[in-house]
Amino acid sequence: MINFVGRCIFAYQNAEHTIDVDDKPKLLLKVYEELLRKLDVVKKAIEEKDYERKFSELSKIEQIIEILNDSLDKSCGQIAENLASLYTYMIRNLRDIHLSLDLKKIEECKSLISTILDGFKKAYEVVQKKESEKKTSSRGQRIVI
Repeated sequence: MINFVGRCIFAYQNAEHTIDVDDKPKLLLKVYEELLRKLDVVKKAIEEKDYERKFSELSKIEQIIEILNDSLDKSCGQIAENLASLYTYMIRNLRDIHLSLDLKKIEECKSLISTILDGFKKAYEVVQKKESEKKTSSRGQRIVI
């Protein structure tokens, strides 16, 4: 659904981490988890009046969400359109946080990202289960020559 590999790798590396990119869906999950962690950092920076760190972390979060938005496969229809709307909404909120320092908007973005993450986790688990079942059933087959 999402053509994100190169861009998410870039985004995740910019988030000061390295990750094995062989499991691309798992990479996406890690990116969302990192976004949640960084939003906590922003909240703490605002509470501590560390506005330089707030700016730096918010900018990284915005960049990652923009990359995710730009990487959506629009041919996937309604799901991609809904994600694009959510990403656009979050980017607008994040830009507003730069000036307003509104902690409620941070919590709202966290909630949206958590919901997206939960959905992708469930989809990932279903795919992993199907692949595991496929491997198990193919091991049981014998070829007689």
